Amino acid sequence: HQAQYMDIIFNELMPYVSEGHSKFIELYNNSDFYLDLNRLMLSNRDEENNLKNSKIFCTTSTILPPHRFAVISPDTSAIDCVLGINPQSIYFVSTLPSMAATEGTLVLADRSGNTIDEVHYSDSWHHPLLTNLHDISLERIDPMSPTQSAANWSSATHNTAGWQNSQTINFEENESSKHFWIENSNFSPDNDGHQDHLIIHHNLPDVNYIVSIDAYTRSGAHVCHITDNQLVAQQGYTLWDGTNSKNETIPTGLYVLVIQATHHNGSKITQKLICIKI
Repeated sequence: HQAQYMDIIFNELMPYVSEGHSKFIELYNNSDFYLDLNRLMLSNRDEENNLKNSKIFCTTSTILPPHRFAVISPDTSAIDCVLGINPQSIYFVSTLPSMAATEGTLVLADRSGNTIDEVHYSDSWHHPLLTNLHDISLERIDPMSPTQSAANWSSATHNTAGWQNSQTINFEENESSKHFWIENSNFSPDNDGHQDHLIIHHNLPDVNYIVSIDAYTRSGAHVCHITDNQLVAQQGYTLWDGTNSKNETIPTGLYVLVIQATHHNGSKITQKLICIKI
Protein backbone atom coordinates (compact mmCIF):
# COMPACT_ATOMS: atom_id res chain seq x y z
CA HIS A 1 0.00 0.00 0.00
CA GLN A 2 1.33 3.46 -0.92
CA ALA A 3 1.05 6.15 1.76
CA GLN A 4 -1.71 8.68 1.17
CA TYR A 5 -2.37 12.04 2.83
CA MET A 6 -2.22 11.75 6.65
CA ASP A 7 -1.40 8.02 6.60
CA ILE A 8 1.95 8.94 8.18
CA ILE A 9 2.09 12.09 10.32
CA PHE A 10 4.58 14.28 12.13
CA ASN A 11 4.31 13.20 15.75
CA GLU A 12 7.26 14.78 17.58
CA LEU A 13 9.79 17.47 16.67
CA MET A 14 13.06 18.42 18.38
CA PRO A 15 14.33 21.60 16.66
CA TYR A 16 16.01 23.32 19.65
CA VAL A 17 18.93 21.41 21.19
CA SER A 18 21.89 22.18 23.39
CA GLU A 19 25.48 21.29 22.52
CA GLY A 20 26.05 17.57 22.37
CA HIS A 21 22.42 16.74 21.66
CA SER A 22 20.76 16.06 18.34
CA LYS A 23 17.64 17.24 16.56
CA PHE A 24 15.14 14.62 15.48
CA ILE A 25 11.82 14.09 13.75
CA GLU A 26 9.42 11.37 14.83
CA LEU A 27 6.80 10.00 12.42
CA TYR A 28 3.74 7.90 13.26
CA ASN A 29 1.89 5.46 11.02
CA ASN A 30 -1.66 6.75 11.49
CA SER A 31 -3.19 4.12 9.20
CA ASP A 32 -4.07 0.42 9.28
CA PHE A 33 -1.60 -0.33 6.47
CA TYR A 34 2.00 -1.52 6.35
CA LEU A 35 3.80 1.35 4.61
CA ASP A 36 7.23 1.44 2.94
CA LEU A 37 9.25 4.42 4.19
CA ASN A 38 11.63 4.10 1.24
CA ARG A 39 9.01 5.86 -0.91
CA LEU A 40 9.06 9.01 1.24
CA MET A 41 11.23 12.08 1.75
CA LEU A 42 11.49 14.99 4.18
CA SER A 43 11.66 18.54 2.84
CA ASN A 44 11.28 22.25 3.52
CA ARG A 45 9.46 24.79 1.31
CA ASP A 46 10.90 27.81 -0.47
CA GLU A 47 9.29 31.25 -0.90
CA GLU A 48 7.36 29.99 -3.95
CA ASN A 49 5.93 27.04 -1.99
CA ASN A 50 8.11 24.49 -3.79
CA LEU A 51 9.85 21.65 -1.99
CA LYS A 52 13.54 22.20 -1.19
CA ASN A 53 16.28 20.50 0.85
CA SER A 54 14.60 17.14 0.22
CA LYS A 55 16.17 14.26 2.14
CA ILE A 56 15.50 10.58 1.48
CA PHE A 57 16.07 9.19 4.96
CA CYS A 58 15.46 5.54 4.07
CA THR A 59 17.55 4.13 1.21
CA THR A 60 16.23 0.56 1.31
CA SER A 61 12.72 -0.87 1.56
CA THR A 62 11.68 -0.53 5.22
CA ILE A 63 8.13 -1.30 6.33
CA LEU A 64 6.55 0.76 9.11
CA PRO A 65 3.73 -1.30 10.67
CA PRO A 66 0.37 0.31 11.53
CA HIS A 67 0.41 2.58 14.60
CA ARG A 68 4.18 2.42 15.07
CA PHE A 69 6.85 5.13 15.25
CA ALA A 70 9.89 6.03 13.15
CA VAL A 71 12.59 8.38 14.46
CA ILE A 72 14.98 10.19 12.11
CA SER A 73 18.07 11.96 13.47
CA PRO A 74 21.60 12.89 12.31
CA ASP A 75 23.09 10.74 15.10
CA THR A 76 22.09 8.34 17.86
CA SER A 77 22.03 10.88 20.71
CA ALA A 78 18.37 11.63 19.98
CA ILE A 79 17.35 8.13 21.01
CA ASP A 80 19.53 7.90 24.09
CA CYS A 81 16.61 8.63 26.39
CA VAL A 82 15.63 7.40 29.83
CA LEU A 83 13.09 5.02 28.30
CA GLY A 84 15.70 3.26 26.23
CA ILE A 85 15.10 2.13 22.66
CA ASN A 86 11.60 0.94 21.83
CA PRO A 87 12.08 -2.36 19.93
CA GLN A 88 8.79 -1.78 18.07
CA SER A 89 10.00 1.51 16.60
CA ILE A 90 12.35 2.16 13.66
CA TYR A 91 15.36 4.47 13.91
CA PHE A 92 17.28 6.15 11.08
CA VAL A 93 20.55 8.05 11.23
CA SER A 94 20.11 10.50 8.37
CA THR A 95 20.58 14.12 7.38
CA LEU A 96 17.50 16.22 8.13
CA PRO A 97 16.10 19.16 6.20
CA SER A 98 16.58 22.54 7.85
CA MET A 99 15.05 22.76 11.36
CA ALA A 100 15.40 26.26 12.79
CA ALA A 101 14.95 26.55 16.53
CA THR A 102 12.18 29.16 16.53
CA GLU A 103 10.02 28.16 13.57
CA GLY A 104 10.10 26.33 10.28
CA THR A 105 8.19 24.26 7.76
CA LEU A 106 8.62 20.51 7.38
CA VAL A 107 6.99 18.44 4.66
CA LEU A 108 6.68 14.67 4.44
CA ALA A 109 6.08 13.79 0.79
CA ASP A 110 6.29 10.83 -1.55
CA ARG A 111 8.90 10.64 -4.32
CA SER A 112 6.44 12.37 -6.71
CA GLY A 113 6.14 15.38 -4.39
CA ASN A 114 2.63 14.59 -3.11
CA THR A 115 2.21 15.83 0.46
CA ILE A 116 1.64 13.16 3.11
CA ASP A 117 1.81 15.58 6.04
CA GLU A 118 3.08 19.13 6.59
CA VAL A 119 3.70 21.32 9.61
CA HIS A 120 4.77 24.92 10.08
CA TYR A 121 5.98 24.71 13.70
CA SER A 122 6.76 27.54 16.09
CA ASP A 123 8.39 27.80 19.50
CA SER A 124 5.23 29.65 20.58
CA TRP A 125 3.55 26.22 20.65
CA HIS A 126 5.51 25.37 23.81
CA HIS A 127 4.10 25.84 27.29
CA PRO A 128 4.10 29.61 27.99
CA LEU A 129 5.81 29.24 31.36
CA LEU A 130 8.86 27.43 29.99
CA THR A 131 11.85 29.79 29.82
CA ASN A 132 14.48 27.33 28.52
CA LEU A 133 13.37 25.34 25.49
CA HIS A 134 16.68 23.52 24.93
CA ASP A 135 16.18 19.76 24.48
CA ILE A 136 12.40 19.98 24.91
CA SER A 137 10.52 18.52 21.98
CA LEU A 138 7.12 19.46 20.61
CA GLU A 139 4.69 16.57 20.84
CA ARG A 140 1.50 15.99 18.91
CA ILE A 141 -1.50 15.51 21.19
CA ASP A 142 -4.09 13.91 18.89
CA PRO A 143 -3.10 11.90 15.79
CA MET A 144 -6.48 12.60 14.18
CA SER A 145 -6.65 16.36 14.75
CA PRO A 146 -5.13 18.75 12.19
CA THR A 147 -1.34 18.88 12.11
CA GLN A 148 -1.24 22.66 11.74
CA SER A 149 -3.38 23.40 14.81
CA ALA A 150 -1.21 24.94 17.54
CA ALA A 151 -3.64 23.51 20.10
CA ASN A 152 -2.66 20.02 18.91
CA TRP A 153 0.97 20.40 20.06
CA SER A 154 2.50 20.58 23.51
CA SER A 155 5.88 20.60 25.26
CA ALA A 156 7.18 17.14 26.15
CA THR A 157 7.73 16.35 29.81
CA HIS A 158 10.66 14.04 28.93
CA ASN A 159 12.33 12.43 25.93
CA THR A 160 9.93 9.94 24.34
CA ALA A 161 11.59 9.40 20.94
CA GLY A 162 10.20 6.13 19.57
CA TRP A 163 7.58 5.85 22.31
CA GLN A 164 4.06 7.20 22.82
CA ASN A 165 4.18 10.91 23.62
CA SER A 166 4.11 12.16 27.18
CA GLN A 167 1.35 14.65 26.27
CA THR A 168 -1.25 12.78 24.25
CA ILE A 169 -4.67 11.25 24.10
CA ASN A 170 -4.76 7.46 24.36
CA PHE A 171 -3.59 6.34 20.91
CA GLU A 172 -4.75 2.75 21.26
CA GLU A 173 -8.21 3.75 22.44
CA ASN A 174 -8.46 6.22 19.56
CA GLU A 175 -7.46 3.57 17.02
CA SER A 176 -9.94 0.99 18.22
CA SER A 177 -12.92 3.36 18.25
CA LYS A 178 -14.08 2.87 14.68
CA HIS A 179 -17.57 4.32 15.03
CA PHE A 180 -17.83 5.93 11.59
CA TRP A 181 -17.69 4.31 8.15
CA ILE A 182 -18.51 5.14 4.54
CA GLU A 183 -21.04 3.04 2.64
CA ASN A 184 -19.23 3.50 -0.70
CA SER A 185 -15.99 5.47 -0.77
CA ASN A 186 -16.43 6.36 -4.47
CA PHE A 187 -19.15 8.91 -5.22
CA SER A 188 -20.11 11.07 -8.20
CA PRO A 189 -22.25 14.11 -7.34
CA ASP A 190 -23.59 14.73 -10.85
CA ASN A 191 -27.33 14.43 -10.09
CA ASP A 192 -27.77 11.30 -12.20
CA GLY A 193 -29.39 9.47 -9.30
CA HIS A 194 -26.42 7.13 -8.81
CA GLN A 195 -23.96 7.69 -5.92
CA ASP A 196 -24.75 11.41 -5.89
CA HIS A 197 -24.00 11.64 -2.15
CA LEU A 198 -21.31 10.29 0.10
CA ILE A 199 -23.03 8.44 2.96
CA ILE A 200 -21.15 8.58 6.28
CA HIS A 201 -22.70 6.15 8.78
CA HIS A 202 -22.17 6.24 12.53
CA ASN A 203 -22.84 3.99 15.49
CA LEU A 204 -21.82 5.77 18.68
CA PRO A 205 -21.40 4.24 22.16
CA ASP A 206 -23.98 6.60 23.72
CA VAL A 207 -26.44 9.40 23.00
CA ASN A 208 -25.64 13.13 23.26
CA TYR A 209 -22.62 13.27 20.96
CA ILE A 210 -21.76 16.46 19.07
CA VAL A 211 -20.15 15.66 15.71
CA SER A 212 -17.96 17.69 13.35
CA ILE A 213 -16.86 16.32 9.97
CA ASP A 214 -14.33 18.29 7.91
CA ALA A 215 -13.19 17.48 4.38
CA TYR A 216 -9.60 18.09 3.21
CA THR A 217 -7.83 17.63 -0.10
CA ARG A 218 -4.96 15.17 -0.35
CA SER A 219 -2.54 18.10 -0.03
CA GLY A 220 -4.19 19.20 3.23
CA ALA A 221 -6.30 22.17 2.06
CA HIS A 222 -9.59 22.55 3.93
CA VAL A 223 -12.57 21.96 1.62
CA CYS A 224 -15.61 22.41 3.85
CA HIS A 225 -17.41 21.59 7.08
CA ILE A 226 -19.66 18.69 6.14
CA THR A 227 -21.19 19.05 9.57
CA ASP A 228 -20.13 21.46 12.30
CA ASN A 229 -20.86 20.70 15.98
CA GLN A 230 -24.12 18.92 15.21
CA LEU A 231 -26.02 16.90 17.81
CA VAL A 232 -26.63 13.45 16.31
CA ALA A 233 -28.59 10.34 17.23
CA GLN A 234 -26.67 7.36 18.57
CA GLN A 235 -27.08 5.65 15.20
CA GLY A 236 -27.57 7.37 11.86
CA TYR A 237 -25.81 8.84 8.86
CA THR A 238 -24.62 12.11 7.33
CA LEU A 239 -24.74 13.00 3.62
CA TRP A 240 -22.18 15.03 1.69
CA ASP A 241 -23.19 16.35 -1.72
CA GLY A 242 -19.60 16.89 -2.86
CA THR A 243 -19.59 20.69 -2.65
CA ASN A 244 -17.02 22.91 -0.97
CA SER A 245 -17.51 25.84 1.42
CA LYS A 246 -18.44 28.05 -1.57
CA ASN A 247 -21.14 25.57 -2.66
CA GLU A 248 -19.03 24.61 -5.70
CA THR A 249 -18.72 21.01 -6.85
CA ILE A 250 -15.33 19.64 -5.84
CA PRO A 251 -12.86 18.40 -8.50
CA THR A 252 -12.28 14.71 -9.11
CA GLY A 253 -9.79 13.21 -6.68
CA LEU A 254 -9.07 11.80 -3.23
CA TYR A 255 -10.41 13.53 -0.10
CA VAL A 256 -9.79 13.00 3.60
CA LEU A 257 -12.59 13.29 6.15
CA VAL A 258 -11.54 14.15 9.71
CA ILE A 259 -14.28 13.34 12.20
CA GLN A 260 -14.54 14.45 15.82
CA ALA A 261 -17.37 13.36 18.11
CA THR A 262 -17.50 14.84 21.62
CA HIS A 263 -19.76 13.69 24.45
CA HIS A 264 -20.98 16.07 27.16
CA ASN A 265 -19.00 14.05 29.72
CA GLY A 266 -15.80 15.02 27.90
CA SER A 267 -15.07 11.75 26.10
CA LYS A 268 -13.98 12.16 22.49
CA ILE A 269 -13.86 10.00 19.37
CA THR A 270 -11.66 10.95 16.44
CA GLN A 271 -11.46 9.15 13.12
CA LYS A 272 -10.15 9.62 9.58
CA LEU A 273 -11.90 8.32 6.45
CA ILE A 274 -10.86 8.40 2.80
CA CYS A 275 -13.23 8.98 -0.12
CA ILE A 276 -12.83 9.53 -3.85
CA LYS A 277 -14.91 11.87 -6.01
CA ILE A 278 -15.18 10.25 -9.45
